[in-house]
Amino acid sequence: MRLTRLSAALVMALAVALPTSAHPAPFSYLDVRLAPSEIAGTLVLHDFDVAHELGLPAADALLDPATLPQHAAAIIALVESRLRMTADGTDLRWEVTGVRPLPDRTAIEVAYRMPVRSAVGHLTIHAALFPYDPIHQTFINIYERDVLTRQEILGATRSTAEYYTGGRQGAVAVFKACLDFRHVAPNRAVERHVRGGAREPEPQRVR
Repeated sequence: MRLTRLSAALVMALAVALPTSAHPAPFSYLDVRLAPSEIAGTLVLHDFDVAHELGLPAADALLDPATLPQHAAAIIALVESRLRMTADGTDLRWEVTGVRPLPDRTAIEVAYRMPVRSAVGHLTIHAALFPYDPIHQTFINIYERDVLTRQEILGATRSTAEYYTGGRQGAVAVFKACLDFRHVAPNRAVERHVRGGAREPEPQRVR
């Protein structure tokens, strides 16, 4: 709740401090749903950011269902190049299942799935969606069995998050990481898991 109030205050401060031509809500939202055979979810991007990256003079075309398909391929290429996931060390392949406008949120939603060979133990997410904006942040919600299990925020100062799942595969991944624990810099995700799942304060869902 505290972070929700802080996020709201940040948005209000940006709206006041930035010129009217600047982006008042520099956020993206990634939902990641883990299943035995795939990772699926949605990525919500503000039209302002996407229009900037595609070199469009205005974002209106991105919110129109009739014209958005003309830009879908460019949006998919942008996402694939700037948001990467690995499962147990293997790079995952994007399969975009839909791109649709969200006019009420002045945003575009990208629905996706990523096939996996087996249940994931160790997931790594790297997001650097809009580097032109140093205060842009990506809010991430991770679900297992439709239960929200972790939330992360990635931005300019921290672009990678690691997550160990709660099942047997996660325990095996943690064990493998611990084998090299004394020889590498401490891994915060492993440390949390080894301590019995103790978590740092997490961001509240911001939507």
